[in-house]
Amino acid sequence: WAELRRGRRDAGGEAWTRCGTSNRTEPRARAALLLAADIAERAGDLTSAQAQYDGLISRYPQSEYADLARLNRAILVIRAGRGASVLGELSELIRSAPLSPYIGRMRLARGVVLSSTGKAAEAERDFQAAQGQGEGAVANLGLGRVAFERGQWVDAERGFVEGGANGAGG
Repeated sequence: WAELRRGRRDAGGEAWTRCGTSNRTEPRARAALLLAADIAERAGDLTSAQAQYDGLISRYPQSEYADLARLNRAILVIRAGRGASVLGELSELIRSAPLSPYIGRMRLARGVVLSSTGKAAEAERDFQAAQGQGEGAVANLGLGRVAFERGQWVDAERGFVEGGANGAGG
């Protein structure tokens, strides 16, 4: 934390990685690896972030942090424009972790992929589920996009306005 507070992101990420890889029995090792990946992602080093997520998943495949790493890794792929390649992984993640505190974000990510691959009806269900799980602003934008693609102008406007008014954030 001290390195991050000093603005030394690389050193902070390296410290978290060392913490996460040096002692497999340390309960906080999983969280440390997730933090290291997040630091790399925020710094724009997507290759390193992907490697960090992959390392966490391979070292601790059954941990709740592995599910979050799978989700974050899928989001990286979506942002790179290759979302269709992670649709199966997102579907499996949703199926295997229905009580995850991140289920809304999982459904939102899958909705984005479905929407971009022309599966509006399925995407709409995921956006609605994500909205019900607290992913309001971005889910509203997704619902607006689905309505726009269908030519439902009033519903599209509502989704876009509500999404913009509530702020999509990060």
